[in-house]
Amino acid sequence: MPKLPGVNHLDAVRALEKIGFWIVRQGKHVALGRQLPCGLPIVANLGVRPFSSPPATLQISTAEVRITKRAASEETDAKHFLLLEKEGKTTMEPWLIITLIVLGVLVLAGIAVYNGLVNKKVETENAWSQIDVQLKRRHDLIPNLVETVKGYATHEKDTLEKVVQARNAAVNARGVAEQAQAENALSGTLKTLFAVSEAYPDLKANQSFLGLQEELTATENRIGFARQHYNDVVGQYNAALMRFPSNILANVFGFRQVEFFQLDAAEMAVVRQAPQVKF
Repeated sequence: MPKLPGVNHLDAVRALEKIGFWIVRQGKHVALGRQLPCGLPIVANLGVRPFSSPPATLQISTAEVRITKRAASEETDAKHFLLLEKEGKTTMEPWLIITLIVLGVLVLAGIAVYNGLVNKKVETENAWSQIDVQLKRRHDLIPNLVETVKGYATHEKDTLEKVVQARNAAVNARGVAEQAQAENALSGTLKTLFAVSEAYPDLKANQSFLGLQEELTATENRIGFARQHYNDVVGQYNAALMRFPSNILANVFGFRQVEFFQLDAAEMAVVRQAPQVKF
């Protein structure tokens, strides 16, 4: 590879012109270029004053140009350099551009799928919180109901104890499946308690008992609506976890299916039974 010794800028410019380089001067700066056989130019902006700067060392060949230059003056620490270009490397290859575009699309699609899973998971958590609020309200009403019944149905000690035990189990339940099982058991004991109250006319006429019974019934209805909404949201979330390609991201980022809040067998049978009309 032929080399030129260190010379001043004027000699460097003349030497470069003799071996086929073209020089472009603009103001106080000089641009150096050469036409390659493939038709693509090599351009390097020297970025220095052409005749007043320290000498540069030039190394020139047909495929590459290197220019290394020291600092132009004591007033600046900026380093001047020449852009090194290889033959056939002056433009980005088409396959590389296509690859980058495909990767960009895949990344954006992955982000969209991930955000969709996060949104559905948050919806399930919000739906469960609505159920939880109504369940706590129900748990708070039961002690008052038990105390009211005690004053009239002193012989129903076993029934009242079962209600209290079922209520405590529901309060301490953890997880959707355990909570659903405990709440279904509590519903069964409450039905027994209300059935027993039919044998006590004074209790049925008590305003406190009637108010608690009505409030519990309204709470049960709200729990039913909240449970239906929760199960709908959970169904959509679980379906999204099984679809492609979201199932791949779900496994990678640890998304797991959520349990439904199921009715017990007796309540499920009542719900599924067709209404009967009698005249």
